[in-house]
Amino acid sequence: MGDGGSYSLGFLIALVSIASVSRQIEGIDVMNNVVALYFPVLLLFVPIFDMSYVMFLRISKGNSPFYPDRNHIHHRLMKTGMSNQATLWVVYSFAALGAILTALLV
Repeated sequence: MGDGGSYSLGFLIALVSIASVSRQIEGIDVMNNVVALYFPVLLLFVPIFDMSYVMFLRISKGNSPFYPDRNHIHHRLMKTGMSNQATLWVVYSFAALGAILTALLV
């Protein structure tokens, strides 16, 4: 994904978050605000968790959090013997599950 795709994705996530806050439903306005706060985190759970976990590992080893290594989820799955395509489907499945859960909450 290039700059254009990243910017478009970020814009759409921000737009849905703002739209879910402004949506008025009787009796659950507070719930909409809470869901809107966590919407981007739920939608992007896989990459946020992966980044946080890898940065924690790097810092705990005394390396810079920006030091490249092979501890990301796709590298770890491939070390178990999974093919590129199987690894892709596992990561996509987790991302889809997060998106479905997010859609159910919004």
